[in-house]
Amino acid sequence: PRTNWRAGGGPFCKVSSNADSAGWGDAGSSDKGAGSPAASPAASGFVDSPAASGFGRTESFGRNEFLREALLETLERVASGGAENISKLKPWQREQAYQADKVSDLLLKMEENIRDPEELERYCYSLLNLVYDCDDEEGVGISETVMQAVREHPYHNKLQLRGCSCLRSLAINERTRQAIVHNGGMEIVVAAMQNHPEQTPLLDQCCSALLSFTDRQENQQKVAELGAVAALVHAMKWNPEHQGIQRAGCETLSNIATSADPRLIAAEGAIEAVVASMKGNLNHVRVLEKSFAALWQLARCPDNCPRIAEVGLDTICAAMLHNPNRAAVHHRAMGCIRFLAAHPECHSITIKRALACILNSMKGQRSQVEVQEEGCAALLSLTAKSSSSRIRVGAGGGGDAIIQA
Repeated sequence: PRTNWRAGGGPFCKVSSNADSAGWGDAGSSDKGAGSPAASPAASGFVDSPAASGFGRTESFGRNEFLREALLETLERVASGGAENISKLKPWQREQAYQADKVSDLLLKMEENIRDPEELERYCYSLLNLVYDCDDEEGVGISETVMQAVREHPYHNKLQLRGCSCLRSLAINERTRQAIVHNGGMEIVVAAMQNHPEQTPLLDQCCSALLSFTDRQENQQKVAELGAVAALVHAMKWNPEHQGIQRAGCETLSNIATSADPRLIAAEGAIEAVVASMKGNLNHVRVLEKSFAALWQLARCPDNCPRIAEVGLDTICAAMLHNPNRAAVHHRAMGCIRFLAAHPECHSITIKRALACILNSMKGQRSQVEVQEEGCAALLSLTAKSSSSRIRVGAGGGGDAIIQA
């Protein structure tokens, strides 16, 4: 067991040097052994008073009421069982209490050094190793202090990196993510991207954080209004070979496009950024899947189809050729082609450039129902405009592909 974890006391600390035989302090008591059921919490090395343990001091936790209450509840629950409960305490429970104690110390130090960005960066870095195991209450308390630190020093690159990394990790938890969004976390992340447009590690963390925030529909329109689309597009263009940024950027754009106006997203350069991501990652399936998902959402708006056909149709076909056995890639690609084929301005260019890809995809993905469905829908759109297009599709093998499907 750990001892003397904190100078001010902690949930598990020796209170005297005469406690080695029991493993925990006996507070100077010699009448009752540490294993006696009648031993009091104080006699077992625990204290039943928050003030006596150091956990009742408000200044030790600042504004982090959730964290303090959680620690008090844990302490009281364990202490109420006396010495018998101590012997049953599992190692992971002791480690959990130790980590909670360490988190509270870091948050206190951050509040005391709120004007010192170097110290804050160091404390945020220490928190990164602890936030993955924290519960809801701890996560809310940590996020509040981290956001205050990041707001205080918006142009300190390292602090922004560590702070946004903490927010990204905390946003994995649903309740903590809602608290971060409610307290202005999305604004902080977008501002960090805008203030540090050339810092790749920071942009990577911010893109991943925005991806977590836009998982909920109610946040998608708001994050677009904050300027996240332009920030994402810049990050993707600035880091064309960074797969993490490309993947998270495309997926976040896809999420935003489900609620925000796809025309406004395209006006920020999203189509060009997504197509460039596809072109630079033809051999990286995970990036391609997210790129096609974004392009699919943008192609749902007819106003975007001519631009997608102009800059992206050849890249769509190239991605299908480079990944003949990837059903997810073909499914999304065929969906994009279907939207383009249905647009009057894109009809002829789609037949000319994409018909062979459609037929090859349907032939190579016989068992994939979604691919066959999108392929049939694309052929339907191609044959709906004129008799010449129907003749061309039939001569190319469209009828046989439909029958096989």
